[in-house]
Amino acid sequence: MLRRWHADGITLAVFSSGSVEAQRAWFGHSPDGDLSPLVNAHFDIASAGPKREPDSYRRISVRLAIPPAAIVFLSDVGAELDAARTAGWQTIGVRREGETELGRRHRRSPRGSLVRRGRLDAVAT
Repeated sequence: MLRRWHADGITLAVFSSGSVEAQRAWFGHSPDGDLSPLVNAHFDIASAGPKREPDSYRRISVRLAIPPAAIVFLSDVGAELDAARTAGWQTIGVRREGETELGRRHRRSPRGSLVRRGRLDAVAT
């Protein structure tokens, strides 16, 4: 999916509680090979702020020079989805295979659709 999004010209950025250095190492040696050329930017709590605070997402939007409404954020943590949505981002809740569901508020899109994407369940919120 990342390769397709990248090929379609979509800017891909990572915001993780793991350090930027750890992110780069993982994407450079992922189970699917070197994915680092696909990622345009990396953010961590040191560079953007706490993941559960809307201002962190606002800072990322400014640094990416992308309007908040044009950003789609995927997470398996409801509080992160809430913070991103409060900052004006679109959000999609994901559930990794074998994990319990997201909170009730994050399970379904307005149309109630659940989209299976590879090894993740994605739910528009």
